[in-house]
Amino acid sequence: MCIVSRIRAGLLLWLCAGLFFSSPLSAHPVAQGSLQAQLVNGSLVLNFTVALEQVLVAAQAQSAGGMMDETVLGKHADYLLRHVRVEADGELLSGTALAVPASPKGAPAYRLLYPLPPEVSRVLLSQDLLREIDFAPGNPWEVSYRARVVRDGSLLTEGLFSHNQPLTLDLQAGSVVSSFAWDYLVHGVKHILSGYDHILFVIGLVLAVGSLRELGLIVLIFTLAHSLTMSLAVLDWLRLSPRIVEPVIAFSIVAVSVQNVCRPECSRGKSRYWIAFGFGLFHGLGFAGGLLETVAELPSAQLLTAIASFSGGVELGHLAVVVPVYGVLAAVKTTDAVRPGLAPLVRGLGSQLIGLCGLAYFYFALQTALA
Repeated sequence: MCIVSRIRAGLLLWLCAGLFFSSPLSAHPVAQGSLQAQLVNGSLVLNFTVALEQVLVAAQAQSAGGMMDETVLGKHADYLLRHVRVEADGELLSGTALAVPASPKGAPAYRLLYPLPPEVSRVLLSQDLLREIDFAPGNPWEVSYRARVVRDGSLLTEGLFSHNQPLTLDLQAGSVVSSFAWDYLVHGVKHILSGYDHILFVIGLVLAVGSLRELGLIVLIFTLAHSLTMSLAVLDWLRLSPRIVEPVIAFSIVAVSVQNVCRPECSRGKSRYWIAFGFGLFHGLGFAGGLLETVAELPSAQLLTAIASFSGGVELGHLAVVVPVYGVLAAVKTTDAVRPGLAPLVRGLGSQLIGLCGLAYFYFALQTALA
């Protein structure tokens, strides 16, 4: 009998447990917030509203302790100054932290001031916040902000501000420059390609496919599943604790690998489709972790644009992984006539390697969940 029935039961237990231990979703090492940049009187003022999680992670990494108090909150302003870069026409600027009133929602808020040189035409904002800290080996934290840049009360640009997505301000532009949809599309692609948990799971699925049609069905089913739960989570209709979501995502890598190696006869057809759909639901909750705070309080039209663009980026990221892997497997299969047994050997070794990586990730995910 295939192990798919046991996996279905396990998924049901995880879902039920999640209902009792639910909390705000953040299944991936992503800290989010908002940024409003103001061009005022020849200066650039950066108004950050950050996640408490970001402050705690930075404080723990600097041996400042994990207790949230005024000292820890105050020191984070210096951390922002060290890890946010502002360049004016290629010249690195020095900033200062200003006093800022408490955020109405209780989230830490910071204000940084950067005097601009006269007649500056281009300002570049970049950051590497929390990038020196690993959530798990090889999987560093990522900080992203929903950013708006305002000059003289008018919107100059808006989009996402993250390690991979700097903000470029063309101060000579006479009209609004908006890259909102494009930023969320790029964010979706990078969210996949920088998260090895999703990549390992998708490769594990692809290793067992026998035809292009089967590959298309697997990708379609996985897409439908993760799109469903991601949309529900972003719309605040479904939430599961990251203490549930993250271990299940890690376990999905192990489950696919075990099925590929131990029960290859079950790694195709309906049983594999159930695996792709069932675990795809949890991966969708993980994808939502890259969106939740950055779409908070967006108007309905922009919210739908953000979801659609991010989803499109996720699928492009999947294709960037699936197509090359399937191409390699197809090439190996054609040489199997010359070297019999090569294709099964590649699938087996690949699945075992993915399974070992999945076990390591599962271990660290459980440690984080039980901490």
